Amino acid sequence: MPTLFKKLLLVSFLTFLAFNLFAANSAVLIMYHRFGDDRYPSTNIRLDQFDAQLAWLKKGGYHVLPVPEIVDRLQSGESLPDKTVGIIIDDGFETVYTNAWPRLQKAGYPFTLFLATDPIGSTDMMTWPQVKELAKSNLVTIGAHTATHPYLERLSPADAQADIARGKQKIIQELGITPTLFAYPYGEYDTQVVDIVKKLGFKAAFAQVSGAIGPQSNFFLLQRFPLNENYGQMDRFKLILQSKSLPIGDLSPADPIVNNNNPPTIRFTVLNKSLNLKTMNCYATGTVAPLKLNLLGNQQVEIVPVKKFALGRTHVNCTLPAQGGGYYWNGMLYIVNP
Repeated sequence: MPTLFKKLLLVSFLTFLAFNLFAANSAVLIMYHRFGDDRYPSTNIRLDQFDAQLAWLKKGGYHVLPVPEIVDRLQSGESLPDKTVGIIIDDGFETVYTNAWPRLQKAGYPFTLFLATDPIGSTDMMTWPQVKELAKSNLVTIGAHTATHPYLERLSPADAQADIARGKQKIIQELGITPTLFAYPYGEYDTQVVDIVKKLGFKAAFAQVSGAIGPQSNFFLLQRFPLNENYGQMDRFKLILQSKSLPIGDLSPADPIVNNNNPPTIRFTVLNKSLNLKTMNCYATGTVAPLKLNLLGNQQVEIVPVKKFALGRTHVNCTLPAQGGGYYWNGMLYIVNP
């Protein structure tokens, strides 16, 4: 066999191997808040939408695994089944118990419930007896979500740490379990908050930006797809289930708070070297046209937005078409505080 042909064959094999390692070992996390409560469409999923989504997970042959198992396997380098999905619910609204729990229990689907502890027992919220009932099931994992559900990055580091720690301690006190997973309220954080979460002994934490997760994800900024009435249509649901992890590194700016640097110049390195970055598109919240990308070499990407980001949260989503359908997908968060 000619030497040149051997080299080309080896390159093709390594490219194929790299593609499959990155593509197959991905998981899609979907998240909810309220179920069948149309007073709050931005955080509610209609029951007909939820029923259709659960039916599609069954029909499509998706592997719905416990979120802690997904995290453990990715952190330890174990492979995941193709089409792995994790289900997450934030806050602990009453409709989790009345509307979501019976459906998930019937389907046999595990889920993680992130609790903000102070509101439990108040109007429209679950009670502690209801939470305890769920926690006893082998389908439910309880995660921490602070005590008061504040904007953590707006608090002093001491106050942020106290609120997170008090929420964790309340779960230990009421349920006799120590939560190892944490979700940032409103999906907002800064680098100091991330350091506090690590310091308090959590093994992983979840943001609220779109994208699939994989072994090279930042395990303290794990991505998940929020679903609600407006973003719960079946076409979109099917699309996000096909998404694959787009791992990045060397993200700059590292801190999402950009008050003094608005708009920020965003730079990152795509860690999957088999991808053709010329097919990448990135979009910011509220924009139709893609952002201009500069490819700097060595898989480095630069984004220079031409307009300032609006007050509040701006999400920047970058995608590349994947072989076989769907997209490599990575979301980034930027915050302009009042």
